[in-house]
Amino acid sequence: MKVKCSYCGQYFDDSAEKCPNCGAPNDHIHRTSDAIPKTIEELTAYCEENGLTPERTRFFVGEDYKEPRAFGIYKDDKGEFVVYKNKANGERAVRYRGVDEAYAVNELYERLQDEILNQKAHHVERQKANAVKSVKRQQTAGLIKGITMGLVVVMGVSAFFFSGNKHNNGYYHYNNQHYYSLDDTWYYYDDTLTDWYPASSVPEDLAENADDYYDSSYYDYNSNTTNFEDTDYYSDWEESRSSDDSDSDWDSSDWDSGDTDWDSDW
Repeated sequence: MKVKCSYCGQYFDDSAEKCPNCGAPNDHIHRTSDAIPKTIEELTAYCEENGLTPERTRFFVGEDYKEPRAFGIYKDDKGEFVVYKNKANGERAVRYRGVDEAYAVNELYERLQDEILNQKAHHVERQKANAVKSVKRQQTAGLIKGITMGLVVVMGVSAFFFSGNKHNNGYYHYNNQHYYSLDDTWYYYDDTLTDWYPASSVPEDLAENADDYYDSSYYDYNSNTTNFEDTDYYSDWEESRSSDDSDSDWDSSDWDSGDTDWDSDW
């Protein structure tokens, strides 16, 4: 994507550190906070500290892994960083190729965070299924009343943790209207009030074919909207996600990469 230099007005690639025309710093470049890995080495350390081994997660950091069902990042012979996904059929989809290591690492890190949420959701579903089986076994033993109460509790916990995200978080553009989806909750941009607001509903075509109208997970400074990540909605979601990541009911040992969508490009 091209961005406009704030100093000389020339357009250049958004991943460049500075404007190639005047040398001014790229004000639009996406950068992560200090708590998020910016290098392959830091991402490797993060995975090791959290027990996210490549054998379990299928995330290969610093490795050009060739086998199917894998995400990864590595630096090639030209000095470019490559972020990729090897799909179930062995086909490789390249997410990013370029010299911006922080940008490349963040691409894979954000995909890893999305996959952690996905794994937690599947973990809750398995817990719920196991609870249902337990209910049926104990019903035959005459404990219907007590087990029914237990099932209600389990179902309530499942509803709390499972958001059911059906498509990508990020910006969408439909019929001249800007939208943002966050864990399957829709927001729309009000041009008059110049701010984002929850959408009580969205057009059926957008809801059913969201991928056709997806723009990006990153803010486009030329979109004539404000950055959704500056809203309280996004801040509350970030805080909630941080809390979920430390939840004691799930850890990396519960990971099952078979639950991953290996047929999509990313």
